Amino acid sequence: MSQSLIKMKAFGKELSEIRKISGFSQYQLAKELSMSRSHIFRLESGERNANKDLILKIINILKISDYNKTKLFLLANLEPEIDQTNESFKICFYLALELKNKGLIERAKYLIEVSMNNFKNTTKLHALLANLNLLNSDYEGAIKANNEALDYLEKNSKDEQKNAGISKGEIIHNLGYVYFERALEKNSYRDKSIVQNWLKYEKETKEFIDELKDEILFDLNTAIDKFEIACGLEPENLHIADQLARIYYNKANLSDGDERNTLFNKSILLYEVIISSSNHIINEFKKQEASIFLAMALAKIFKIDEASRLINTIINYKPLYYLGYYAKSCIYSINGKNNQNLLKISYDSLVQTIKLSSDLKEDIKFEVDLYNLRFDDFFKEKFNELEYIQEEQDEDK
Repeated sequence: MSQSLIKMKAFGKELSEIRKISGFSQYQLAKELSMSRSHIFRLESGERNANKDLILKIINILKISDYNKTKLFLLANLEPEIDQTNESFKICFYLALELKNKGLIERAKYLIEVSMNNFKNTTKLHALLANLNLLNSDYEGAIKANNEALDYLEKNSKDEQKNAGISKGEIIHNLGYVYFERALEKNSYRDKSIVQNWLKYEKETKEFIDELKDEILFDLNTAIDKFEIACGLEPENLHIADQLARIYYNKANLSDGDERNTLFNKSILLYEVIISSSNHIINEFKKQEASIFLAMALAKIFKIDEASRLINTIINYKPLYYLGYYAKSCIYSINGKNNQNLLKISYDSLVQTIKLSSDLKEDIKFEVDLYNLRFDDFFKEKFNELEYIQEEQDEDK
């Protein structure tokens, strides 16, 4: 697939999610724009490109935030509107990380490079440089730049710190995030090694996997230390709490006994706080995402009925339902050993996942939580056939 088509698909997928969150159907948006519904369908499927005038009209109709406006401009290959305000800095900083998490590395790098030309403040520049290093998987460089950003910030007066555009808590959080990202990368590699060697677990493989586990735990423990400090400095910042919950969850997966249960319960408590929060910065989309991880954490401590009820509710929420199906498959697989009915639900959920988002095919192949499904005699062959299932475009009927 050409780069231009990839960008069009990325723009279309983002537009579709923003439209749904705004409460508009394709038909309603088309009517407001005085065009056919099929035109919107082709925009969202990546078959058509959008020019600046059309995007500005859509932004006005859907009442899109400056954050999402910048995102749509970037994905449509248009120059983002960046000024020297703290608000603009925050958009550039956090949007780059979101684009990275969605695999849109080149767009994220471009955003950082453009924004670095606009901000002359030393603290901001080093915070942006840390993100650029992270995008290039230069974890040591990202750690160094974040520490330098922290040093520059602390040399300022209290009034200057308040107007710096980024707080001490945010920088410490970002430092922890670098360690977390490195842990996730190593953990993904570890999961692949486990799955690939599941049936012939040789001594050398076990030693390699154990060494990786030690490295991952070091990074996760460092990340937890940084995030807990950041939470203490900014207890109202639920984005920090959200990521800390994910770190507890990931460390719990590598732990045993009482520590495992303690960490999963810590994760559950934080997710419950996020879901019940009335804080306006935590939107419904983020709450649904938190609910997915909450359901997975409940399943890991074998509260399967509770996890199943929650995940079945989440699936009805359209912008995230493909992740809901993915989590549902993991939940039923975890409890499905030698139970064909539960494994069938797990398999059917995976089929739905791929039909709704084929981007998850590679993750599915190496998802350790699917081992009961992957190695069941009946479903083993069917699992391999998942690779050939195609994504179905939502026509918003």
